[in-house]
Amino acid sequence: MNNLKIISLLTAFLSIGCNNKVVFYSDDSQDVKYQVVDVDSLEMKALDYDNKPIEISGYFHMDIENIYIHNNNNENRIWLDFNFFKPLKGDNDDTLNGKRLMTLKGKKVKVRGVYKIDKTGHLGVYNGGITDITLFGSN
Repeated sequence: MNNLKIISLLTAFLSIGCNNKVVFYSDDSQDVKYQVVDVDSLEMKALDYDNKPIEISGYFHMDIENIYIHNNNNENRIWLDFNFFKPLKGDNDDTLNGKRLMTLKGKKVKVRGVYKIDKTGHLGVYNGGITDITLFGSN
């Protein structure tokens, strides 16, 4: 094999292996303007964002009783209220489900939805959560 073929194959292999971006969305998100918010500032200014559409990035956590997004220190946790009866769709016409979510545990993700101040989540330990989620994606 000549060097050009080897470089082409290596480039193709690396681009396939490194392209782990996963995005699930609903058609409802196209007409809404989402305000980009930092996880830490959301906790401090929660009243400013109550019942408003936001976009937030952070680290995803999921276990048997908890689904949330948090900052790098696993503080400022925000509950994620997914509607699994109307799941988000991916580009490959697959749907977001619990099994797919578990593969994203610990990864940085982006979420769009409506922020609501409320004692929510497992045993009501979260001060707020994101409902009406229209986009969930990893980088």
